[in-house]
Amino acid sequence: MKICKNNKGITLIALVVSIIVLLILAGISISMLTGQNGILNRASEAREQTETSQKEENKKMQGYEDLINIYETGGLPKGEGTKPYLPDSTFSYKEGNLNTGLVIIDSNGNEYVWVEVPKTDAVYQTAGINIENFNNSEYISIEADLKNYTSDYSNINYNDANPSFTTQYKKMLKSVYDNGGFWIGRYEAGLEGNIPRTGHSEITYKAVIKQNMLPYNYITRDEAQELAEGMNYENCTSSLIFGVQWDLALKNVETKNAMLKDNLILDSKTIGNYRNSLYNISIVNAKYSIDNGNSFSNCPYKKENEVGALLTTGANLNFKLMNIYDMGGNVWEWTLEMHSDGYPCAFRGGSYDNSGDSYCIKSREVRGTSDLSNNIGFRIGLWN
Repeated sequence: MKICKNNKGITLIALVVSIIVLLILAGISISMLTGQNGILNRASEAREQTETSQKEENKKMQGYEDLINIYETGGLPKGEGTKPYLPDSTFSYKEGNLNTGLVIIDSNGNEYVWVEVPKTDAVYQTAGINIENFNNSEYISIEADLKNYTSDYSNINYNDANPSFTTQYKKMLKSVYDNGGFWIGRYEAGLEGNIPRTGHSEITYKAVIKQNMLPYNYITRDEAQELAEGMNYENCTSSLIFGVQWDLALKNVETKNAMLKDNLILDSKTIGNYRNSLYNISIVNAKYSIDNGNSFSNCPYKKENEVGALLTTGANLNFKLMNIYDMGGNVWEWTLEMHSDGYPCAFRGGSYDNSGDSYCIKSREVRGTSDLSNNIGFRIGLWN
């Protein structure tokens, strides 16, 4: 048979063309897979878009859950082991949250901050978190757990065992346990009339929990308790706080990383109004006194030397811990704590004429119930 050489040439050319076409197709396929608009990139983009959409959907769902919580609690968020509540119908949400300090306000403008005490196994290691029927042994266990939880701030020489307030104390412990916290005055108790008290006199003005008020001083422990109870809320107890509640407030500050522990237990001069604190007050309507509260001048006021200066409530933003003002310095604050040797009461936190390193925020002093001074005031707590 005669073989045509031209057919061989055609076959080779066809093979080369086929290879070229295959290479072109392969290139196109690779480009379609890996190029800017390729299938792989498109798939990756689609996956990212799906994940973004899912996150947005989750955010929306969380928003719906938050709205449900707001509806159920009157505008207050819930957290793990804590469920803030409105003390009664006169209150509403004002500002903040569980991480910054949740603030409520009553119809008269008095403000309180939630102190979170989580109802968790980590806190109630002895009592547990399932108590339903309370008896003396349960109260003892709850108290022991709270003392252990706040051990950095408590003192074995002080306790809340005053027999005059046993019923109130148990009610407070149960409320803290059930609700995972309690309310504390955002400010030291202020004087409704806003007229300086230059000595002890008849109690004619109510206490208020508002900013830029003169601290309610020259007050005995029992008078302070009477004023606290006189807030007259319908569905909750208003009272001076117990010693463990002061400690719990400081533990909440520590837990939320709002302040280094050393500032709470060693030296509080940078976070409270003490003799050795230096600061510049510029809040509108704030006032200061350099004559022990006999007269007050309008701010601004720049304190550049170690001198005692009494301030109106909430005068310095630097003295705010979890939205609670002036727990350190300004005026000592009466509590229902007492000394184990029989001294009937104690006050906490130091004052404007003390040094912040000698009388830090956790500090306490024993006193008789009738003691009073220009540098002794009080703070009100609420629980149901």
